[in-house]
Amino acid sequence: MLHKVLPAVTLSFCVAVGITMKPVANLSPKKLRVQAWSSVQLQCVLVNGRVEDFDVQWIVRNRRLQPIQRFLSSVDPKYNSYILSISKVQQKDGGKYHCEIQARNQTISTAEMDIKVQEAGSPDLVPAILGCMLGFLLLLIIAVIILFYVKRWVCFTNTSTHNRATDEEANATVDATVYGEQTLKFYGNSQMMIKSIMLNCSSDKALTVHQ
Repeated sequence: MLHKVLPAVTLSFCVAVGITMKPVANLSPKKLRVQAWSSVQLQCVLVNGRVEDFDVQWIVRNRRLQPIQRFLSSVDPKYNSYILSISKVQQKDGGKYHCEIQARNQTISTAEMDIKVQEAGSPDLVPAILGCMLGFLLLLIIAVIILFYVKRWVCFTNTSTHNRATDEEANATVDATVYGEQTLKFYGNSQMMIKSIMLNCSSDKALTVHQ
């Protein structure tokens, strides 16, 4: 029975004399890799206290963070945390970040995070590069298919034109042959008519001399 009553009595005594647990800042993860020119938020969670009752000071590479356009410090009462938002992260932004919880300008607790900035390139660009390569390959395949069908169409058009020209030449040859045959036939008939006329003329002359 005593072991159950003692903790309750101790807690009541601590509250009665004004002893409270010390607020603790917590930054996680302890190491963070950030892509250059991306945006990131650091969340410093306050334990054993309310964010409204304390101030926060962000320390970057042993220097107090000065308010600039790319850095924004805010408070999130819902998650009882302090937020540091960094936009367009640059190489110079890498290093150790400290979240200092202060009360009456005195530091109560400090949490640390080490940020390493990676060049915009290799790891995250691999999917984009693969996507571009696949897109280029797809366009190349489409271009080859279009070229193939255009070539077939050109060959078909040339073949049709050649066949039509051949048919026209054949028809022209036939027409010329028929015309030549008709000409020869007419020429032969003319020769026969001339010979017949000449024979008639000779007969008339002979008959006149005889008389």
